[in-house]
Amino acid sequence: MITVGRISDTAASLSLATINWPAFPAHSDASFRIAWDGERILLRFDVHDTMVQALETTDNGPVWRDRCVEWFLSLDGIRYYNMEWNAAGTMLCQYGTSRHDREFMAPERLTAVERISSLGKAPIALIAGPVDWSLTLRIPAAFFGENARHIVPGATVRGNFYLCGDDLPEKQYLSHYPVASDRPDFHRPETFGPISFR
Repeated sequence: MITVGRISDTAASLSLATINWPAFPAHSDASFRIAWDGERILLRFDVHDTMVQALETTDNGPVWRDRCVEWFLSLDGIRYYNMEWNAAGTMLCQYGTSRHDREFMAPERLTAVERISSLGKAPIALIAGPVDWSLTLRIPAAFFGENARHIVPGATVRGNFYLCGDDLPEKQYLSHYPVASDRPDFHRPETFGPISFR
Protein backbone atom coordinates (compact mmCIF):
# COMPACT_ATOMS: atom_id res chain seq x y z
CA MET A 1 0.00 0.00 0.00
CA ILE A 2 1.14 3.53 -0.76
CA THR A 3 0.88 5.72 2.33
CA VAL A 4 0.57 9.48 1.82
CA GLY A 5 1.99 11.05 4.96
CA ARG A 6 2.19 14.66 6.01
CA ILE A 7 4.56 17.03 4.23
CA SER A 8 6.33 17.60 7.56
CA ASP A 9 7.31 13.91 7.57
CA THR A 10 10.03 12.34 5.47
CA ALA A 11 8.31 10.75 2.46
CA ALA A 12 9.55 7.31 1.46
CA SER A 13 10.91 6.87 -2.04
CA LEU A 14 8.74 4.40 -3.95
CA SER A 15 9.91 2.67 -7.10
CA LEU A 16 8.55 2.63 -10.62
CA ALA A 17 10.17 -0.71 -11.33
CA THR A 18 7.43 -3.07 -12.50
CA ILE A 19 8.03 -4.22 -16.09
CA ASN A 20 4.59 -5.38 -17.21
CA TRP A 21 5.42 -6.28 -20.82
CA PRO A 22 8.66 -8.23 -21.46
CA ALA A 23 8.81 -6.94 -25.04
CA PHE A 24 9.64 -3.55 -23.54
CA PRO A 25 12.48 -4.03 -21.04
CA ALA A 26 13.40 -1.02 -18.95
CA HIS A 27 16.81 0.50 -18.41
CA SER A 28 15.77 3.67 -16.60
CA ASP A 29 15.61 3.92 -12.81
CA ALA A 30 12.57 5.87 -11.64
CA SER A 31 10.93 6.58 -8.30
CA PHE A 32 8.43 8.94 -6.69
CA ARG A 33 7.62 10.44 -3.31
CA ILE A 34 4.22 11.74 -2.25
CA ALA A 35 2.96 13.68 0.80
CA TRP A 36 0.19 16.16 1.68
CA ASP A 37 -0.72 18.85 4.20
CA GLY A 38 -4.52 18.71 4.10
CA GLU A 39 -4.83 21.33 1.37
CA ARG A 40 -2.34 20.22 -1.28
CA ILE A 41 -0.52 17.12 -2.45
CA LEU A 42 3.22 17.26 -3.07
CA LEU A 43 4.44 14.72 -5.63
CA ARG A 44 8.01 14.35 -6.89
CA PHE A 45 9.33 12.02 -9.57
CA ASP A 46 13.07 11.28 -9.82
CA VAL A 47 14.40 9.59 -12.96
CA HIS A 48 17.85 8.28 -13.86
CA ASP A 49 17.00 8.07 -17.54
CA THR A 50 18.51 6.43 -20.59
CA MET A 51 17.11 9.17 -22.84
CA VAL A 52 14.74 12.08 -22.51
CA GLN A 53 12.55 14.21 -24.77
CA ALA A 54 9.90 16.86 -24.08
CA LEU A 55 8.64 18.42 -27.31
CA GLU A 56 5.01 19.04 -26.29
CA THR A 57 4.50 22.49 -24.75
CA THR A 58 0.68 22.79 -24.82
CA ASP A 59 -1.33 21.46 -21.90
CA ASN A 60 -3.62 18.56 -22.83
CA GLY A 61 -1.37 17.79 -25.80
CA PRO A 62 0.04 14.27 -26.38
CA VAL A 63 2.62 14.35 -23.60
CA TRP A 64 2.76 10.53 -23.53
CA ARG A 65 4.82 10.68 -26.73
CA ASP A 66 7.61 12.38 -24.77
CA ARG A 67 9.31 11.01 -21.68
CA CYS A 68 6.32 11.09 -19.40
CA VAL A 69 5.46 10.39 -15.76
CA GLU A 70 1.88 9.78 -14.77
CA TRP A 71 -0.48 9.44 -11.83
CA PHE A 72 -3.83 7.74 -12.39
CA LEU A 73 -6.16 8.27 -9.42
CA SER A 74 -9.68 7.12 -8.57
CA LEU A 75 -11.19 8.97 -5.62
CA ASP A 76 -14.74 7.60 -5.81
CA GLY A 77 -14.06 4.05 -7.04
CA ILE A 78 -15.98 4.71 -10.25
CA ARG A 79 -14.18 7.36 -12.30
CA TYR A 80 -10.50 8.21 -12.40
CA TYR A 81 -8.14 11.01 -13.34
CA ASN A 82 -5.21 10.34 -15.65
CA MET A 83 -2.69 13.06 -14.86
CA GLU A 84 0.34 13.00 -17.15
CA TRP A 85 3.40 15.25 -17.34
CA ASN A 86 6.33 15.27 -19.73
CA ALA A 87 9.85 15.96 -18.50
CA ALA A 88 9.36 19.71 -19.00
CA GLY A 89 6.15 19.75 -16.92
CA THR A 90 3.57 20.06 -19.70
CA MET A 91 0.40 18.46 -18.33
CA LEU A 92 -2.50 16.44 -19.64
CA CYS A 93 -5.50 15.54 -17.48
CA GLN A 94 -8.65 13.61 -18.36
CA TYR A 95 -11.45 12.24 -16.19
CA GLY A 96 -13.82 9.34 -16.80
CA THR A 97 -14.61 5.67 -16.26
CA SER A 98 -12.40 4.05 -18.91
CA ARG A 99 -9.98 4.72 -21.76
CA HIS A 100 -12.93 5.28 -24.10
CA ASP A 101 -15.13 7.33 -21.75
CA ARG A 102 -13.10 10.38 -20.77
CA GLU A 103 -13.23 14.16 -20.88
CA PHE A 104 -10.32 16.58 -20.87
CA MET A 105 -10.07 18.84 -17.86
CA ALA A 106 -10.21 22.50 -18.92
CA PRO A 107 -6.70 23.90 -19.55
CA GLU A 108 -7.32 26.82 -17.20
CA ARG A 109 -7.85 24.33 -14.34
CA LEU A 110 -4.49 22.73 -15.06
CA THR A 111 -2.73 25.99 -14.23
CA ALA A 112 -3.57 25.34 -10.55
CA VAL A 113 -0.97 22.54 -10.56
CA GLU A 114 2.49 23.97 -9.90
CA ARG A 115 5.19 22.15 -11.88
CA ILE A 116 8.94 22.45 -11.41
CA SER A 117 11.17 20.46 -13.73
CA SER A 118 14.90 20.23 -13.12
CA LEU A 119 15.26 20.46 -16.92
CA GLY A 120 13.25 23.69 -17.22
CA LYS A 121 10.10 24.40 -19.21
CA ALA A 122 11.56 24.84 -22.71
CA PRO A 123 11.13 22.06 -25.30
CA ILE A 124 13.75 19.34 -25.10
CA ALA A 125 14.90 17.60 -28.26
CA LEU A 126 15.89 13.98 -27.83
CA ILE A 127 18.91 13.56 -25.55
CA ALA A 128 20.42 10.08 -25.76
CA GLY A 129 22.59 8.93 -22.93
CA PRO A 130 22.24 9.01 -19.16
CA VAL A 131 20.15 11.97 -17.97
CA ASP A 132 19.10 12.59 -14.36
CA TRP A 133 15.98 14.70 -13.96
CA SER A 134 13.18 15.37 -11.50
CA LEU A 135 9.68 16.80 -11.64
CA THR A 136 8.06 18.33 -8.55
CA LEU A 137 4.29 18.90 -8.52
CA ARG A 138 2.09 20.75 -6.07
CA ILE A 139 -1.54 19.74 -6.60
CA PRO A 140 -4.22 21.60 -4.61
CA ALA A 141 -6.92 19.31 -3.23
CA ALA A 142 -9.38 21.80 -4.77
CA PHE A 143 -8.08 20.73 -8.19
CA PHE A 144 -10.30 17.65 -7.81
CA GLY A 145 -13.48 19.69 -7.27
CA GLU A 146 -16.19 17.93 -5.27
CA ASN A 147 -14.08 14.76 -5.25
CA ALA A 148 -11.68 16.51 -2.86
CA ARG A 149 -14.02 15.36 -0.08
CA HIS A 150 -12.46 11.89 -0.48
CA ILE A 151 -8.99 13.22 0.40
CA VAL A 152 -9.15 13.12 4.20
CA PRO A 153 -7.08 11.48 6.93
CA GLY A 154 -7.80 7.76 7.06
CA ALA A 155 -9.19 7.59 3.52
CA THR A 156 -7.98 4.89 1.13
CA VAL A 157 -8.39 5.54 -2.57
CA ARG A 158 -6.95 3.69 -5.58
CA GLY A 159 -4.45 4.53 -8.29
CA ASN A 160 -1.08 3.85 -9.89
CA PHE A 161 2.07 5.66 -10.99
CA TYR A 162 3.81 5.21 -14.33
CA LEU A 163 6.68 6.15 -16.65
CA CYS A 164 6.43 5.91 -20.45
CA GLY A 165 7.46 7.61 -23.70
CA ASP A 166 5.73 6.27 -26.79
CA ASP A 167 7.77 8.13 -29.41
CA LEU A 168 11.21 7.57 -27.91
CA PRO A 169 13.49 5.14 -29.74
CA GLU A 170 13.65 2.95 -26.63
CA LYS A 171 10.13 2.38 -25.33
CA GLN A 172 9.65 1.79 -21.62
CA TYR A 173 6.44 1.24 -19.66
CA LEU A 174 7.12 1.18 -15.94
CA SER A 175 4.59 1.17 -13.11
CA HIS A 176 4.47 0.95 -9.33
CA TYR A 177 1.61 -1.53 -9.05
CA PRO A 178 1.50 -4.31 -11.70
CA VAL A 179 -0.80 -3.79 -14.69
CA ALA A 180 -2.78 -6.75 -16.05
CA SER A 181 -2.98 -6.33 -19.82
CA ASP A 182 -1.74 -8.21 -22.89
CA ARG A 183 -0.20 -5.04 -24.34
CA PRO A 184 0.86 -1.65 -22.94
CA ASP A 185 -2.25 -0.04 -21.49
CA PHE A 186 -2.24 1.98 -18.28
CA HIS A 187 -6.00 2.62 -18.46
CA ARG A 188 -6.78 -0.41 -16.33
CA PRO A 189 -8.51 0.90 -13.18
CA GLU A 190 -9.30 -2.66 -12.12
CA THR A 191 -5.57 -3.10 -11.44
CA PHE A 192 -5.11 0.12 -9.43
CA GLY A 193 -3.65 -0.36 -5.97
CA PRO A 194 -4.48 1.25 -2.61
CA ILE A 195 -3.29 4.76 -1.69
CA SER A 196 -3.91 5.68 1.94
CA PHE A 197 -3.97 9.23 3.34
CA ARG A 198 -2.95 9.55 6.94
